[in-house]
Amino acid sequence: MKPRYLLVALHRGGEPLDADRLAAMTGLTLAIASDRLLVFVQSCGQPLLRDEAVILGTLFWRHGPARPIARLEADEAKVIIADGGQSLLERYWGGYIGVFVADAMIRVLRDPSGLLPCYYAVTPAATLFASDADLLLTSGLVHTCIDWLALARHHYTRQLPEPATALAGICELLPGCSLTVTGAAIEQQAEWTPWTYVRPTRDCDAEPPAEHLRRVVAQAVHAWASTCSRPLVSVSGGLDSSIVAACLARRGGEVRCLTMYTDDPAGDERDYARMLCSHLDLPLVERAYRLEDIDTDMAVS
Repeated sequence: MKPRYLLVALHRGGEPLDADRLAAMTGLTLAIASDRLLVFVQSCGQPLLRDEAVILGTLFWRHGPARPIARLEADEAKVIIADGGQSLLERYWGGYIGVFVADAMIRVLRDPSGLLPCYYAVTPAATLFASDADLLLTSGLVHTCIDWLALARHHYTRQLPEPATALAGICELLPGCSLTVTGAAIEQQAEWTPWTYVRPTRDCDAEPPAEHLRRVVAQAVHAWASTCSRPLVSVSGGLDSSIVAACLARRGGEVRCLTMYTDDPAGDERDYARMLCSHLDLPLVERAYRLEDIDTDMAVS
């Protein structure tokens, strides 16, 4: 089940909201209820911080064990809260959002990977953040219609990321960006850039670059694999999926591979997938795409 959340940042002086009613309408579990925040979750795990800040999703140490962080120590939490989440970008990684409350300001930070979606809408009583637009609508607090101009722009720019969505009043907090809400003022800005990491670092001086890259990729694959007991890898025999499969084969455990194919040879990569799985000694499941199984009402993601 995919992680889902609804976070309600209450405006100062706004009308109080019925948390039990929101939980019933969305089908989520109330995890946090304070003067400024209501947090509802499903398959998100328990929030790592609960007072001046909240972290939802999966968090890993940048340098540390390849497993999710179940609990932050007091000194770690203090640093994250003090710098408004900047240390999350420097010392940690994963699929998460961080929420920071200070007086009249609320700041939400989305991790650079974008693995945990974040959509938001502003109402007179609160600013709502959610893992999907459906939750914003089922809360009963957000009402929308199709934004035809934004829809046309979306098609024209060929899915170039931008905060606006094709639903009026609903926006996306982009990966690696923060959203600051101060009264009626809302500002989204970039907090992370890849240029910080493309230059050689001291870490690379201690070992050959190829070995450093191998170790970092393996650490990342093993970290995400630790969140499930039976990983399923979609493979094509190409470079990316082969690297992931090779890392998991070396790690051990119950790993299976899957390749999907079409009747058109251009969409049939079974020969390459078979060679890969034979070399790694991993089981391979082969399944055909079927037009009758396509649901155009559901996004591929």
